[in-house]
Amino acid sequence: MATQRFFETNLPTPLVFRNGSSLGSGLNNPKLGTRVRHVTTPCAKSIEGIWNILQRMMEAEGCYIGRNEQIEKFEENQRYLRLARGGLREALEKLPWFDEWRDRLSEIVDEYNDTPQPASKKIKNMTPNRAFGEGTNRSPLRKLEKEMEYLLWSHQERVKIGKHGLRVTISGTPWYYASEGTGRREGQEVIAYWNIEDPSYIIATDLDGSNPFIADNLHMPANTASPEDHRRVARAQSGHLNQIRGEYLALKQTYHSTITRDSDFSRAEKAHGRQLEQKRGQAQQRNRARQLAVHQAQRRAADLGIDIDLRMTDEDLARRIRAREMELEADSTIESSN
Repeated sequence: MATQRFFETNLPTPLVFRNGSSLGSGLNNPKLGTRVRHVTTPCAKSIEGIWNILQRMMEAEGCYIGRNEQIEKFEENQRYLRLARGGLREALEKLPWFDEWRDRLSEIVDEYNDTPQPASKKIKNMTPNRAFGEGTNRSPLRKLEKEMEYLLWSHQERVKIGKHGLRVTISGTPWYYASEGTGRREGQEVIAYWNIEDPSYIIATDLDGSNPFIADNLHMPANTASPEDHRRVARAQSGHLNQIRGEYLALKQTYHSTITRDSDFSRAEKAHGRQLEQKRGQAQQRNRARQLAVHQAQRRAADLGIDIDLRMTDEDLARRIRAREMELEADSTIESSN
């Protein structure tokens, strides 16, 4: 959410994230004047201190369930929920509607922004609104132009494209991306840009920043992938392999001469070969005729409703067909006589 918020508003600095966060490589940009600081404890982040103050201010609210909803005030609030669902007026008055609670939260935040914070080491007994105003007067926030917003993408990395596409590691898990662009650059290094908030695609360029192309994510949910997910991945993989197929088809084949001369073989050898070829032709013709007869018999058996057993010989199948035809003929004769 950090980079999306910066796209809409302006750039603050420094940016503080928890230690081990995947954010940082793109946002730590000296050209923008932004720097990223990773902290090892929650209390080192300003946002944790602000949440602590806001939670203390909300403790007086009747519907506030504490900092751990599974432990603090759990039974009491579950009781009120049951009574509210039953239509008890007292419970309905205690539990606000969503719009009412949202408005109340806005009032609490405004109250915090207008309240001096004597315990703060950073704003020194000033109100947050006053500290923010003085800070922006000293160092105004910077608004990036639309075409420069790529500088705020969370990751920018130099990677090598392999036979399966472009591989990056996100939160310790390898993810693969592919397209026609990756197929044309297999074995080459590129600069990959992506945002951790939307890892469904990667934009990559050559090392000099030219020729940008899009590579789609090949990752799919294990049990919930939709047909569209399968089609998307198939298109990306096919695009990656198209270049390899084209190169393979463009290979020049080496042809060897198959021309023979009459003087290579004697008359006796040729006569022997003609006899073998004649027998081979007869065998092939016999097999084709047998396969045709078997196929016709199987179709006839299916029309007559005869179950075909794989262990059944051709003669057995023929006998069953004749027997079934005789039964049908007898039934037809009886019906006509009646």
